Amino acid sequence: MTADRKRWRGAEFLQAAFCRRWWVAHDEIDLAAGKLKVKTGGGDAGQNGLRSITAALGPDYRRVRIGIGHPGHKDRVTGHVLQNFSRDDLDWFKPMLDAMVEAAALAGEGRRCRFHDQGGAAAA
Repeated sequence: MTADRKRWRGAEFLQAAFCRRWWVAHDEIDLAAGKLKVKTGGGDAGQNGLRSITAALGPDYRRVRIGIGHPGHKDRVTGHVLQNFSRDDLDWFKPMLDAMVEAAALAGEGRRCRFHDQGGAAAA
C-alpha cells in the first residue's frame, strides 16, 4: 500500500470518528507573538504540515492560528519557527494553551466558544 493510500485511509477513519470536526493548531509568523485567530479554510501559507493536511482532508478545516511573530528578515524565518519557545514566550503561551484546552472541551460538547484577547476562552 502506498504512503498516500495509507494517509488517506487514516484520514477516512479520523473523519468518521470525529464527524468531520477538524481543528488544526499551528504557528503563524504573520501574527504578532501571543495573538490567536481562528478561521475556516484558506491556503497553506508555505507550511508543509498544512499542505499535507489539506491534501488529505481538503481545505475546509478550522485553523487555530497561534502568532509567533515575524523575525524581521526572510532569511531568519526557518530558524525562528523551528526554535523552542523562549522563557518570555512561555509567559503568554502557557495561559493561551490552557484557554485552548478549555475551548476545545466546549467545542467537543457542541457549544460555541470564542477566544478573548487576554487568552481566555468562554462560551458564546
